[in-house]
Amino acid sequence: MTYKVGDRVRFKNLGKFKRRPLFPPPAVGAPHSYEGELGTVVHIPDAERIAVRPDGKEHAHGAMAGWVFRPDELEIVE
Repeated sequence: MTYKVGDRVRFKNLGKFKRRPLFPPPAVGAPHSYEGELGTVVHIPDAERIAVRPDGKEHAHGAMAGWVFRPDELEIVE
């Protein structure tokens, strides 16, 4: 499955994503746990990394900052 920026996605197993790093990495002292299970793809740096931002959240690192997932950990929400 091919993902693109703007796709709405759901995580298949939220439990193992609580400490997934951000892309780019978070500032020291910034929140770094993912909240919720739905989000939007905001950046795709390469084939194995997809940056996703949780719904309703802004991020200090700008428009392309989000939590990083592998393609097999996501599913597109229609």
